[in-house]
Amino acid sequence: MTTPRAQKRIALRHAQRLIASHADEAGLIRLRWLCFFGQRFGWHSHVDWAAVEAHLENAA
Repeated sequence: MTTPRAQKRIALRHAQRLIASHADEAGLIRLRWLCFFGQRFGWHSHVDWAAVEAHLENAA
């Protein structure tokens, strides 16, 4: 069993990997859709979607 702090750290690490793997222009578009569906429907609940959304806002 992991602690809430460890779960948060793991979620942030998953978000960073997802961001790194979608670094090109087409990847940013896919990442926006993933973020939308991830937040609305709970897809990939192990990802810190707030961190992904913050990255997308900074990239715009």
